[in-house]
Amino acid sequence: LATPLPSERLEEVAIQSLQAALGKLELGTAELPSVGSMGHALGRCKPCAFLYKDGCQAAIDCHFCHICEDGEKKRRKREHRAAKRAVVVAGMSEGMATQALLQPGDHYAPL
Repeated sequence: LATPLPSERLEEVAIQSLQAALGKLELGTAELPSVGSMGHALGRCKPCAFLYKDGCQAAIDCHFCHICEDGEKKRRKREHRAAKRAVVVAGMSEGMATQALLQPGDHYAPL
C-alpha cells in the first residue's frame, strides 16, 4: 500500500497538474479567456467584477477570472461574511449568539 501524501503535497501536485494542462491551453480562448482564469479549476481564482457589468477593458490581460458566472463575486463575499459571523457566534453564549444572527428587521420571539 502506498502512503497517502500530506495535504500540502496533494495541493502542490494538483497545481502542477493544472499548470501542465494550462500549458496546452491557449490564452484568449473559451477555456482560458484571461490570465486570471488560470486558477479557476482549483477554485483559486478571483472573479472579475467588470466582466458582466460594463465589460472588462483588460480582456485577456485581466488578472481576474472570466470563467466564473455572474454573481460569483457577491456569492463568495456573502459566504465569507457568514463564515466570519459563525466564528464570532461560536464564542458567544446562546442568547448573545441568537441576537448576533438576527439581521436588521428580523424579529425573535422566544418560545
